[in-house]
Amino acid sequence: MKKLGLGRGLSKLLEQADVNISPETQKSIDLSECLKRNAVRRAIEERDEYWNNKMWEFGQWHNEQIKEKESNIDTYKYYTISESAKILNLSARQVQKKCTTIGMKKTNNKYYVYGWILEMWFFNERLPFNEIFRKPKIKERPKRRLQKTYLMKDDASGLYKIGKSVNTKFREKTLQSEKPSIKTVKIWEINIESKLHNDYAEFRKRGEWFELSKAQVTFMCTNYK
Repeated sequence: MKKLGLGRGLSKLLEQADVNISPETQKSIDLSECLKRNAVRRAIEERDEYWNNKMWEFGQWHNEQIKEKESNIDTYKYYTISESAKILNLSARQVQKKCTTIGMKKTNNKYYVYGWILEMWFFNERLPFNEIFRKPKIKERPKRRLQKTYLMKDDASGLYKIGKSVNTKFREKTLQSEKPSIKTVKIWEINIESKLHNDYAEFRKRGEWFELSKAQVTFMCTNYK
């Protein structure tokens, strides 16, 4: 059977599997699909064996580091800041800073460090349990203030103003600063300004000012909700 190099399909398959095959494995690849699959399988096994060896070497190195750093820390005991500082060979302020970074709560206005946390600090390992102590702060969205509709009257001209505002009292004061004769007649808790403007469009004088009768004002206040 004729020996060939890698085809396009097999090259893509190997790229997806993230493997690099040895030259000896590449020579054994031919046109047979079965042999191609076996070649990929052997290449994956070579990769897995390589990384397994690397992980075993790392584990041996890590155990040696632990033996060199005998801490004699009781993981079920609580340590004060001064005791923790002596074990970690740090200042008390540095230990307090470590406690605040993970959100540790004080007991009787003092920090007491758990033994297993102190052991992780001793071996310079990153603490993966921050979520136990620190709850994520969720910023609540400010509630959107709904616009209200108001009906105000200018006693000097006899005209009525139909408008909308989030703070109707503040709006009344701003209008009274220009015309002290303006006073509030009715406030609706919903925005019906455009509806009132459309219904009483023929009585509009200018802008939001309308010329309304007492009967129209009474009907407006009682029937619009």
